[in-house]
Amino acid sequence: MEEGEYDLAATEKHRVEEKQRAKRRERETKGEEYKPKWFNRAKCPVTGEEYWAHNGQYWTSRESGDWSACEDIF
Repeated sequence: MEEGEYDLAATEKHRVEEKQRAKRRERETKGEEYKPKWFNRAKCPVTGEEYWAHNGQYWTSRESGDWSACEDIF
């Protein structure tokens, strides 16, 4: 988009979103629950509000260059 390629950006956005939807449907068909790779649910001890906390595993994958545990959504 920075280079003014709006049609290309919109097409690519649509392609990625459709691939993500297909992966979601595949998981639902298999009865699998999605679990984020790099975040865990946590609860604020003061308010009790739930939030997503980074688990630090992204940096391990980045340093090793091993992305094999990631779903192919691109």
